[in-house]
Amino acid sequence: MGRSLDWLGAHRWTVAVGSGILVLVLRACLLPVWPVPQPAVLDEFSYLLLGDTFASGRLANPPHPMWVHFETPLVLQQPTYASVFPVVQGLYLAAGLRLAGHPWWGVWLSAGIMCTAVCWAMQGWLPPRWALLGTVWVSLQLALTSYWMNSYWGGAASATGGALVFGAMARLRNRPGIRDALVLAMGLAILANTRPYEGFLLGCVAMTWLGARLLRKQMILPIGFTLLITGLLMAAYFQRVTGSPVKMPAQAYIEQYAAAPAFIWQKPPPEPAYRHASMRDLNVAFLSDYHQYDTVWGAIRFSVAKLRLLGTFYLGPLVLVPFIALPCLFRGRSRFLMVSALVTLAGVLLTVGVQPHYGAPLTAAFVILAMQALRYLWIARRYGNPLGEFLTPAAMMIGLVYIAFSAASARPTTALSSRPGITKWLQEHGSAHLVLVRYGSEHVPGDEWVYNSADIDRSEIVWARDMGPAGNVELLKYYPDRKPWLLLPDLNPARLMPYTPEGTPP
Repeated sequence: MGRSLDWLGAHRWTVAVGSGILVLVLRACLLPVWPVPQPAVLDEFSYLLLGDTFASGRLANPPHPMWVHFETPLVLQQPTYASVFPVVQGLYLAAGLRLAGHPWWGVWLSAGIMCTAVCWAMQGWLPPRWALLGTVWVSLQLALTSYWMNSYWGGAASATGGALVFGAMARLRNRPGIRDALVLAMGLAILANTRPYEGFLLGCVAMTWLGARLLRKQMILPIGFTLLITGLLMAAYFQRVTGSPVKMPAQAYIEQYAAAPAFIWQKPPPEPAYRHASMRDLNVAFLSDYHQYDTVWGAIRFSVAKLRLLGTFYLGPLVLVPFIALPCLFRGRSRFLMVSALVTLAGVLLTVGVQPHYGAPLTAAFVILAMQALRYLWIARRYGNPLGEFLTPAAMMIGLVYIAFSAASARPTTALSSRPGITKWLQEHGSAHLVLVRYGSEHVPGDEWVYNSADIDRSEIVWARDMGPAGNVELLKYYPDRKPWLLLPDLNPARLMPYTPEGTPP
């Protein structure tokens, strides 16, 4: 045991890099039984547009002349045709597309890099074997079995940024140096371009914790210079996409389409003039989350549901372990992790909606706190406390069983599950199609089919909204050489038929 611990301590970089490579190899070996995922959620299609745009060598695409037919959630049509999301996940997808021919390989790579970064962060806070144990948990719970690896939503990129911040903080606190200051700045730059709101909160806590130590050791210059360059690049990107160096694409989208505010203290904006019923239904549906805060009891209940969602996603049954050792976690260096988690989680609770990846910057902190709590319990057994001797192995065994069940469960089936089959059929029957999508009266908001690539006019299949015989005239004239189809996605199964202005079913 002693020799193995010595080896883990002496070869930290080998362990960190090796953990990331092992995750990549395992997931690649599982492809025959766990194939490359198909996009099925609104966010995924918008991220894929972002990756396709970057892979095409552009920051944004010019607005399409027929853009009213292509309006779709989480995509700007004016002043440019672009995704609303920050750039880092798009860069990963573009790398996968350009280097390996498919955007998912960028997702695959991001998960391996995340494991390496999280392991490196934990090595700064935990003894070697506990850092390795935490890395195993992240690899199984998040890198292999979660939607971070098996979709296009992202999560791993912002977890990497947070891990770099936490890992640099542990080292800067002890021995400030230029290298770790640059790593800290790099982590903050990644967070600014993945989860800017949560990253800002975490950055404020981190800089406050280091405080005068950075000034005394002259570490503020490399951090400030790196962040200045990041800010200028972001401003240039915003200028290209929205026409303003200080307006993010998400802000422009909110101004044009949002019916619900982003934060609970804001008032709902005036309802925009929607051109399509499905766009209105989806945006108005977000008001249901906002109205959860109309009463104190509703706010408490919804906030608890958010915390439960985040806790079970990152730690599963281990979420209870830190509470058992809570007094110990508020001592020593762990205080910073606790404060970071509490401040950032408080910020997440102030947003109207929540998804698990909203807490991604705190991935390393969550797992470090859980491992530190298990370590305290394990040490307690030496002093005659039987609780630690029982709870530590029991928690890990329960956790592994939980992960196994999570991995065995298939990805939820959505109404878009039939889209790949329809796409394949169309590709086998020509190379120039125009699919007009007509939703029924019972259409579920969010089951959106109208998503296109970055270069719409050069796509084999163009997906557009049916706007009725009169409204479709200009679109059909614009695409005289494409075969028009009518898609009725709300039927079971979805029905595709040749489009004719007369004779198509209502």
